[in-house]
Amino acid sequence: MTQRQSGEESKRWKKKLLTDYIRKPGAGRPYVDETYPDIHQVFLEIVQENTAGCPMNSDIKWTYLTPKEIVEKLAEKGIVVSALLSLIYLKYMASKSVS
Repeated sequence: MTQRQSGEESKRWKKKLLTDYIRKPGAGRPYVDETYPDIHQVFLEIVQENTAGCPMNSDIKWTYLTPKEIVEKLAEKGIVVSALLSLIYLKYMASKSVS
């Protein structure tokens, strides 16, 4: 067997492995809004309670909470998520200008 043949055989095995592996339907971690359907509303309530803005420009707003503090407040309401997710939500809100 030459190197070329073994390389082709390796490609065939790799292709076979990739095509034979199929994740079972419903496998994997569910989306956070499937686990906590009211997370958007609760998140907005928490952030709005701790939001301030510029009196000269109503488009400029900020929150006094850190992502970790948001996670702690969500946990008090029974929603357990990571600080990274709370940061993603904050960026999403900023991009959509949600108040």
